[in-house]
Formats: sequence, C-alpha cells, structure tokens
Amino acid sequence: DFLPLSQWSSFEIEHGDPVIATENHLKIKKEVADKSGLYIYLKDDRVLYIGKAYSLFGRIKSHYNESFKDPGHAKALPWNVFFSSNKGKMRILWKEVEIEQERQIVEKMLEYVIPSEFVAFKNKFEK
Repeated sequence: DFLPLSQWSSFEIEHGDPVIATENHLKIKKEVADKSGLYIYLKDDRVLYIGKAYSLFGRIKSHYNESFKDPGHAKALPWNVFFSSNKGKMRILWKEVEIEQERQIVEKMLEYVIPSEFVAFKNKFEK
C-alpha cells in the first residue's frame, strides 16, 4: 500500500516565510490533523526528505519552522541548515500509519528505494 506514491495524500506549502507561519501552521493542522504516519518532502519533483512521526502535525510544523528559525540546540542543526537552504514551494506527501514499528520499517524501506537529498546532505554535514 506504500507504492506508488501517487496514492498518498498530499498538500503544498510555502517554506521559509515567517510572515505566513500561523497560516501555514493552520494549513498543516487541517491536512494531517492528529494523525501518525510517514511523510515525504518534494521540491520540483526532487525527494528532499523522508520521515516518520507520531504527530505528523508536530513534525511537519517543526520542519517548516526550521526553514526560518534558529535551531536552538546542536542536535537540530542539520535539519535547520537543510530546510533553511530549501525554501519555497514544497509538496508534502503523507500516509497514515498508526503503529510505530511499522513506521520505522517502512521509513527505512522508502529511504532505501527512494534516495532523499537529506541523507546525502547529513552524511556530508557530519563529516
């Protein structure tokens, strides 16, 4: 049920603009509500990021904020640098997956089958 990605729910959002943060937070909440699952960031049909979350709203909102806010702590720095350097229109695909173990397994399988730009970025960033 995870491929093709065209079967996933999706929405678009403008990343990196703090002026419309509240509007975008509301849009994210409307789209994913209180669901758990997997999500994929696309920009110009490039796969930027593949992730999982207990709270899709919280995680996607966090990545949105990372596109323009100070990370606040060192652990968040790679995500902050990555998302702040990838501003603009994003398409976010998402699929509800309630069980954490299933989210973990499918996330790793997706990362293996669909390379994301973040994996290469993080490997270089940490060297």
